[in-house]
Amino acid sequence: MCPRHPCPGGCVDDATRLICPERVACGAAIILLRVSADEVQDRARLTPQRRGVVLIIRSAFVSAWALLAAPSFAQDIIVIGDSIMDWNGQDSIPAGLSQELGVPVDDRSVAGAQISAAPWDRLQGLDIRAQLGEDRPDVLVMTGGGNDLGEACRCEEGCAAEVDVLLAEDGQGELGGFLQEVVADGTHVFVLGYADPPTGGNEFSGCIPHLRTLAERLEAIPGVTLVPVHNAIDPADSTLYDSDRVHPSVRGSSVMADLLADAIANAR
Repeated sequence: MCPRHPCPGGCVDDATRLICPERVACGAAIILLRVSADEVQDRARLTPQRRGVVLIIRSAFVSAWALLAAPSFAQDIIVIGDSIMDWNGQDSIPAGLSQELGVPVDDRSVAGAQISAAPWDRLQGLDIRAQLGEDRPDVLVMTGGGNDLGEACRCEEGCAAEVDVLLAEDGQGELGGFLQEVVADGTHVFVLGYADPPTGGNEFSGCIPHLRTLAERLEAIPGVTLVPVHNAIDPADSTLYDSDRVHPSVRGSSVMADLLADAIANAR
């Protein structure tokens, strides 16, 4: 077991340090300097003054190694969004993302949440923007917009106008303004796209063209990375969908978590 990080294959002892091979592969070696019995005896023979110098040098050396050995994903990650994120419990997308990257993920997503919600709903976590609050993580992962369209236009007529309210062509809007503010504070935002409905459709089928328009506009915002899923979630594969035909199955959540992990890793 390497300190702070599990090392499935065991640590490799190269006589001067302990290295976790799996972590080395992603740039997160955890290195421990070892003091041999001989070194301890040598210290005992040093004068107090010389011993103090040795300790200072060793402390500086250890600090340098600690910096070099810091995990490559040593960054805070917050997830906000709707039921696409908040689905499947311990097998949810945020849980899978944490497992793939090997770091904690702060999941604040709530089923039923919208980009913009009434004050009472905000208190229940149903306003996606309010889920983030004033926090500004290194990485923000999110979904959003599906419930806004579903409530505003029921995925029938008038959805184009609701898309403009969320994110207009010029980048303005409730979602646009939120993203620009967050990005300006140094956060890299990854927006997970919505999957196409399974073969035969679902209650959100009428929203798909409008969600695609929203996705296209998201791609134009600097600092925002859209992570599309339509190429990975095959509508003909029912095992990727929950029985309600709207949300991802456990397997579907795993596929989406992998897509997000790859996008975050590639953006480093």
